[in-house]
Amino acid sequence: MLDRQFKTLTGFSPLSWQSRLFSEYFEKGEIPAAVDIPTGLGKTAVMALWLIARARGAQLPRRLVYVVDRRAVVDQATEFADLLCEKLDSPESADLKKALELGDRSLPISTLRGQHVDNREWLEDPASTAIIVGTVDMIGSLITCFPCLIRTDERRQYSSCASASRSRRGRYLPMRCGPSEPRTR
Repeated sequence: MLDRQFKTLTGFSPLSWQSRLFSEYFEKGEIPAAVDIPTGLGKTAVMALWLIARARGAQLPRRLVYVVDRRAVVDQATEFADLLCEKLDSPESADLKKALELGDRSLPISTLRGQHVDNREWLEDPASTAIIVGTVDMIGSLITCFPCLIRTDERRQYSSCASASRSRRGRYLPMRCGPSEPRTR
């Protein structure tokens, strides 16, 4: 089933490492600390894996923040995210779109990089699935301006981004942070 859904969204079958990432992490609602794969082997397609896992009910964050170090890569990743958006709006992906609870709206895609105006689609509906693509600098400045959710374990712990980094198990868990001092609930 992963192969069919992945091919519907991307036009190709998942590579073996992508299938393993899906089954060992995303399908279980877990996020790896890093994806260290050589250039050109499909890291950007992680967006499709994340969408499929969310559509299947995996407890993953509603927002995928795809951070890269160069504007050119941001542009390429945004083009891929836009392609996913188009595919989700097609009749072949109606089941995925319904499961993502997008209704008649398209998947919100926002790009954050220098010399590019953010369309702010990701802010329109905080409960909606969305993809945000940006450079390290732009995403970093975003984190200091808005609360964010960092997933660390089954309990929800709230703290500042600076203190959140990784849990003892190396996983990111739900935490709320913002420009103020750390908060707890």
